[in-house]
This record gives sequence, structure tokens and C-alpha cells, in this order.
Amino acid sequence: MEGCEMKKTCRTIGLLCLMLGIVLSTAVSAKAGEVIRMRLATHQGSGTAEGNAFTWLGKRIEEKSGGRIKAEVFLDGSLGPERALQEMIRDNTLEICHGGTTGPGRFVPALGVLELPYLFRDNAQLAVGLRAAVPYVDELLAPYGYKPMGFVDTGFRFMLTKTRPITKVADLKGLKMRAPNPVFAGMFRAFGANVAQIDWMEVYSALQSGVVDGMEAGPNQLYAMKFFEQAKYLAKTYHVAGFMFYIVNKKWFDGLPKDLQPIVRDSIEEASDYGQKLLLAETSNVIAKMAAAGIKVNEVDDLNQFKDAVKEFKEDFVKQKGSEGIKLYSIISGAAK
Repeated sequence: MEGCEMKKTCRTIGLLCLMLGIVLSTAVSAKAGEVIRMRLATHQGSGTAEGNAFTWLGKRIEEKSGGRIKAEVFLDGSLGPERALQEMIRDNTLEICHGGTTGPGRFVPALGVLELPYLFRDNAQLAVGLRAAVPYVDELLAPYGYKPMGFVDTGFRFMLTKTRPITKVADLKGLKMRAPNPVFAGMFRAFGANVAQIDWMEVYSALQSGVVDGMEAGPNQLYAMKFFEQAKYLAKTYHVAGFMFYIVNKKWFDGLPKDLQPIVRDSIEEASDYGQKLLLAETSNVIAKMAAAGIKVNEVDDLNQFKDAVKEFKEDFVKQKGSEGIKLYSIISGAAK
């Protein structure tokens, strides 16, 4: 009797072990074959070069991963403004967003160096410089859950003014110019202008009422926001190369299967180049549209005069950011030669 009971117990234990093995095996294979969710959100608009490249990126990652990664793309700030999206990255409720220096710069002030005037000569040099900077920026941002990859070229920024064209530095003297942050404020003061820090959504009315005499931005932004309706002179000062990084959730990326990590990284590099091509075509188009609407578009007489005017400001700014700012500036300067 005891022998039969023992055999019965052994069979039961064996059956339980077999069932447990099947369950564990199923769980592992289900996890390995699981479709990975990837939410991409940006404050950039649909129909813009930045928005189109972002949508393209989601499709590209889905395609290259063979459907193992499923992308959900949110444009037009539908999930919130830029800073809110970067907070979602830190909260692990978002996988990828666009990000300039504003959000991450709260944690790493040295990133402000990347917005200094006249760092880059042209769009090709911008791509080289930012790619050279990414490894160090990645190191600086890693403790905060951010993983920067690639770049988003948002175009060289020009100056739009109401009362007179800007052809030389002296033309800016005494004008009240809208500055979005301390870097731009310092630049305008170096040019001899006065500064007004006004929210982006209030710029149109500020131009209309004369609260400011002018502002600066990329041509695509000037056109999209219709600022050219309230000012008639557009100077190609090329003072700052506008850009953002693709900001990836570090925890999410590090947790991806090893064979999917290069797919995400390589797709972002491809999207960087694709977006830059879209941006260049879009920029030429909107400048032509503004000119057709009566805007007077001009090159400046001597770009070196503008560069010389901000040289001291740039040197002081880099020093104020300490060793991190100095190293970042050195990386950019070396790559941009």
C-alpha cells in the first residue's frame, strides 16, 4: 500500500513538474515574442519637416524590427509641450521625444553651450558637430534617464524686424528684440540691442503692438506662425543653428533585446538625415513664399562682423559653465573645423 501511494505521489510530483516546466517555457517564449510598445511624441507640427521625419521614424523602426516594435506617434503637442514630454521620458511613460537644450538643460546647464551663436558654418557642419557631441551629451544626461541620439535640424535662424532691415551689426543698436532665453539675450546685448523675453505664443501680438521691434527664429517657424505679417524685413544672419536631439528613454532602451537596440539607434540616424533633407527643401519654399508676400529678404554685408561682435560673450558663457561646458565646446569646435 505504501509503495502504491509512493508511486502515485511521484507521478503527481512528476506531472506537476512537467506542467510547471510547460508554464515556464510558455512564459519565456511569450515574453521573447512579445510586441514591444514604443510611444513617440513631439511638440512639432504635422506637415512640418520635423513632424514628417518623426512619423517616418516610427514606421522605419516597425519595418526594420519586423513588427516586433509597434510605434504610436503623437504630433502637434497632443501629449503636451516639449518640457512635459521630457518629464514623461523621466517618468517612464514615453519612449522617444524631441528635445532641445531647454528641458535637459535644467539638469545639465552646460548644454546651453550648444545654442551659442556661430558655432556652425552650414547644415553639413551641424550634422558633424552634433554627432560628435552625442557621446558626451549622453554621458551627461544618463543620470537623469535621458539617452540622446541623432539630431533634428530645425534650420539656421534669421532676424525679422519691423522698422528697418539688418545689414550690419550697427542696425541692431537700440532695437528691442525678443529673446527666448539667456543665450539669445546675451547675443542681442552684444549686438547693441535691447532685450524683451516674451512667451512664444505672445510674439505675434508683441510685434503687432510694437512691444518689440523684432525677433529671431527659423524661417519655417516664422512662416508657420505668420510672424511675417507683422514685420517686413528678414535678414539672413545665420546666427544660431537650430536643432534638437531625439531623446530616448534610457531605461526602455537598455531593456530592449540586444538585437533591437541597433535597429532603434540606426533608424534614428537615418531619420536625422531624412529630416535634414526635408528641412532644407521646406526652408527654400517658405522663404520664397514670404518674399512673394512682400517681405524684404537680405543677406548681411559681412557675417564676420556679427561673429566678432559675440566673440567675448561666447568665451565668457563657456567659462561660466565650468569644465563640462569647456569640454563640450571643445568637442563641437574640433568637429566643426
